[in-house]
Amino acid sequence: MKTKFALLALAATILFAVPAHADSDPIVLIAASNVGLGSTDLNMSFEYDPTLNQIVPNTLSIVFSDGALNGQFSEFSTSPSVFDFSDPEGDLLQIDGLEFSIFNTNGGTFPQPEPGSYPVLYVDTVCGFFTGDNPAGTCDSTIGPGFTNGDSGTLIVSGVPEPQTLSLLSAGFLLLLLIKLKRRRLDVGFDRRTN
Repeated sequence: MKTKFALLALAATILFAVPAHADSDPIVLIAASNVGLGSTDLNMSFEYDPTLNQIVPNTLSIVFSDGALNGQFSEFSTSPSVFDFSDPEGDLLQIDGLEFSIFNTNGGTFPQPEPGSYPVLYVDTVCGFFTGDNPAGTCDSTIGPGFTNGDSGTLIVSGVPEPQTLSLLSAGFLLLLLIKLKRRRLDVGFDRRTN
């Protein structure tokens, strides 16, 4: 009886310790995979919180297949319609649906997208635009000068489980484990008494 009460108390403590989340917009994971840009492929992902209109800290990963641009781009700005990332030369890497919204079939818009698949045209670079007469930058030579849109690969948005969901699942698993251990102990005790 004491064990059952302890299990119920533990479950109640975990359930009430996890804060209720009133956000109507869950955090999403935005992942661009093998997006062809000029002579390189881009693999990029980050979590985005639409409630705060910001990229979740420490979730941004930008990797180019040729390696020359790796580590160059960092978060520049998030506006109501564009995610901008810039390099030290002033080149831009963007995810937006401004000019190609006609190709979007799932109804979500950037930067507050719904989970689903989006056209890779939404991923683009602007190389050499701010370098003026010196277009020999890394972005220009790797991807090409001017605007370049993704021509292959995938752009996927998916929901990220919120912390309280993981806590509740963990608590449920813990309770099931404790119940199984309790039953095993009772079964062993029963076998000893019958022998």
